[in-house]
Amino acid sequence: MYNIFVCLIYIVTCSVVLSYKYTNTNQYNALKSLYDATDGPSWNWNGGSRYGYQWNFTNEESDPCTNYWQGILCDVYECNEGECMVINLNLTGTNLRGTLPPEFTNLNEIRSLDLTYNSLVGVLPDKLYNMTALQYVAFSYNQFSGSIPLLFGSTSMELEAIFLNDTLLFI
Repeated sequence: MYNIFVCLIYIVTCSVVLSYKYTNTNQYNALKSLYDATDGPSWNWNGGSRYGYQWNFTNEESDPCTNYWQGILCDVYECNEGECMVINLNLTGTNLRGTLPPEFTNLNEIRSLDLTYNSLVGVLPDKLYNMTALQYVAFSYNQFSGSIPLLFGSTSMELEAIFLNDTLLFI
């Protein structure tokens, strides 16, 4: 009886370890870079856990995909060896201030990206072409400046809608 109990504990433990899912390392670092570059500690969070939890880079066990961080949706059904990809980032009106860091473009599996109603400034990152899965982009009501990257017309992108209202961007 004891051996059966030990075997069951082993099986349950192995299945939990094998099914653990976490955010892809490059994407986790891109999120951290975004948080650091845009004054993350001053972001406005929606109240209550029903909106997800505040981003937490100080706790090593906290993970955007497994801990349901606010504004992030991960594809937990298509994880590669436990690594899940961020597919939606919605930080509308979260009080992001600053520029988008170059590492931001490592969120290359994002399909929907909404950063409207913040205080983002500067030019859009050069390597937005890395984000080939983008279908929806909203950068409206920020102070982005410079030219709109021609890559938004690239045939390698799946872009269906782009919103750049009330920015300082030009063609």
